[in-house]
Amino acid sequence: MPAGAINAFVDNLAKNIVALADDIIAEGKKAFPADEYSEGLQAENAVWAELLVLRAATRLMLGGLELGAQTPDFERNIRRVLRELVSR
Repeated sequence: MPAGAINAFVDNLAKNIVALADDIIAEGKKAFPADEYSEGLQAENAVWAELLVLRAATRLMLGGLELGAQTPDFERNIRRVLRELVSR
């Protein structure tokens, strides 16, 4: 990434994180840091399971599927689609 683009990238990333529901951010933070791979995988799986019961996370996941998540087209355009989903 060119040095001149870093500030804009970080600003945009921060805006995207702030747009998430507080409970989603809190659950995501539980997965970091892990001292070793197996612990990280276990933490990720536990957080994933907890996210499934959160209304905001479920809404985002179902919305993603409605927009074609898990398809090649979605993966090619994931940034655009996720921004559209968050703006709903």
